[in-house]
Amino acid sequence: PGSLLSTTEVAKLLGKDEELHTVERPRRTNDAWVVMVDLPETSSAAKAIAARPQLASALGADIEQLHLEPIWPRSMKVRKGL
Repeated sequence: PGSLLSTTEVAKLLGKDEELHTVERPRRTNDAWVVMVDLPETSSAAKAIAARPQLASALGADIEQLHLEPIWPRSMKVRKGL
């Protein structure tokens, strides 16, 4: 999940001086890495979900492996299957 926070595709969702903030530490479940992030004010969970194919590609994952679950308008749970 750490690589998710630094991918070029994530950078495209963010403004030049913005960043993601993790709400909880990344953790590994039996079949995935999971992390909850807060998005900057200029972005939204809907915008991140629309970019799911690009995010999956940037992470070297199949789109089926990357699950983005909105928690609040600007927070989401990111789950990347192993």
